[in-house]
Amino acid sequence: MKKIFSAGSYIEAQLIRGYLEQANIDIKILNENSSGVPGSPHWALPVAAELWVVDDRQQAAAATLVKEYFAKQADVSTADWACDGCNESNPGSFEVCWSCARVRAE
Repeated sequence: MKKIFSAGSYIEAQLIRGYLEQANIDIKILNENSSGVPGSPHWALPVAAELWVVDDRQQAAAATLVKEYFAKQADVSTADWACDGCNESNPGSFEVCWSCARVRAE
């Protein structure tokens, strides 16, 4: 196993793991059960959750996808858009219409 990323939070680690798993890259998250302040849910605390590639041969591909993930996050349009299916207004960060579930047109 090889470490490819240290996330700022458990939620960020889960999002990136999901993105990598869509590309059939097996990822493990270490430190996901870090303890914190009593009474606070572990997923809400900032932790150094680490993403590790299970198959060392996939390390380069995983690193490239992590960079791609953050590039896509930076490129997300903040302008609202109207759904082609139902003409409902959606926030720019939505990829799918909240009303009818139609995928946003490019």
